[in-house]
Amino acid sequence: MSDALVHAQQYAARMQAAGGTLTPATDQQITEVETEIGRALPDDLRALFRLANGVSDVRLHGGYRVFSLSGLRDYWKLSMQIAEEDSGCEGIGGAQDAYFLPDWFPILDSGDSTFLAYDNAPSSEGTVGQLVLVDPQDEYREVKSPSLWEWLARASIE
Repeated sequence: MSDALVHAQQYAARMQAAGGTLTPATDQQITEVETEIGRALPDDLRALFRLANGVSDVRLHGGYRVFSLSGLRDYWKLSMQIAEEDSGCEGIGGAQDAYFLPDWFPILDSGDSTFLAYDNAPSSEGTVGQLVLVDPQDEYREVKSPSLWEWLARASIE
């Protein structure tokens, strides 16, 4: 069993224990989103979506919730459109200097326009899988966690 699957199962168990409704995404749904955005999702995200295609009825620390595949796709597309016009942002803590990159995948929604993105293209100081805060009102892109799984494991349920 892969590490991604083990971590995804741990997350799913926490969400179910908190009363969350888990609806898995099908491989076809995952492939459709990958085709629409022109990028393969990282194994961590594929494992997560195969167990829970978003959990809207459970909020994590800070009001965050895991995006559904459609939320990921919509925020990814919107962020890419804005990035074409934006002059960029300064990366902090291992994030690249950019407003948004094609290999950043929105994964945690704050409930407003701010989200955490799974970084599949970190700077030389960063690590693949770190979470980058994307706030349209901020000129910085800061790493908020070294990994999705670490963030999910330590996030309290509200």
